[in-house]
Amino acid sequence: MANKDIPAGFRLFGEPAQTFVAWRPIKSDYGTALAPGDAIVYSSGYIQAAGTNDSVAGVIIATYDSDKLPVAYSPASTAGYALVCEDPDQLFIVQSDGTADLAATDIGKTYKSTSAGPVTSPAARSTFELDVSETHATDNQLQLVALHRAPNNAWGGTCDVVIRFSKHTGK
Repeated sequence: MANKDIPAGFRLFGEPAQTFVAWRPIKSDYGTALAPGDAIVYSSGYIQAAGTNDSVAGVIIATYDSDKLPVAYSPASTAGYALVCEDPDQLFIVQSDGTADLAATDIGKTYKSTSAGPVTSPAARSTFELDVSETHATDNQLQLVALHRAPNNAWGGTCDVVIRFSKHTGK
């Protein structure tokens, strides 16, 4: 059975250390929607989506409006807050983008991230994925750790894998 192609960003693999979870503000004039699962960087004290090979500062695990009430995602150009996992050693589950197949022999290799498109309603989920075409360089953003063991998930295209951020501001 083929793996399903449903990008969902970076999802926690295991529980984050409480000391590495923090409230972070989203600037009202930031023109990109943000959702749980987005990798982020800091800019002038606010969060924004990380680029394909940035040193990541963390991953959004929940979003809130300007009154700190939970929301599915933070729309573009809207002030709000995010709960961010900033643990440099946290493992995450992410889908590969399917541009090529992944195999057990790829464990330990590094990759860049990619985004399959903007966060939109009603899906309201991150579209970050592991970019299979950007591999082998030692300075890439993500390191492949394992295949995520789950029903209907197997090595190949668009598989869910466990990664760690090899480029993280906390390292």
